Amino acid sequence: MSIVIRRVPILTDSSGDDVSTVLIKGRLAKVTLELGSLTTPDLTITDEPAGTTLLADAGVASDTDYYPSVVMCDDAGAPVAGFSEPIVFGRLQVTIAGGGATKAGAVALAIER
Repeated sequence: MSIVIRRVPILTDSSGDDVSTVLIKGRLAKVTLELGSLTTPDLTITDEPAGTTLLADAGVASDTDYYPSVVMCDDAGAPVAGFSEPIVFGRLQVTIAGGGATKAGAVALAIER
């Protein structure tokens, strides 16, 4: 088992938004939003192409660490007690909204392989 850090640079457009897609294979163990010059952005991370939201936080005011988790299921798909780190074998979409016009920051993804 190893941990790989994927750094996703953020550069907002004139509307204060940025969308980046990252190829990932492994468990999403940690997400760090590094604000840089971003001003209270909304952060959303989705598993694509399903569009499953793994993380959503609005109005982030400081550098923040997140530890995403998903509900575990039995073999019939019914929820069971407990949570797990999300397993991703495809694309993650990192969306920043309302971060200020032409601002820069980053999202660091810690992936357990």
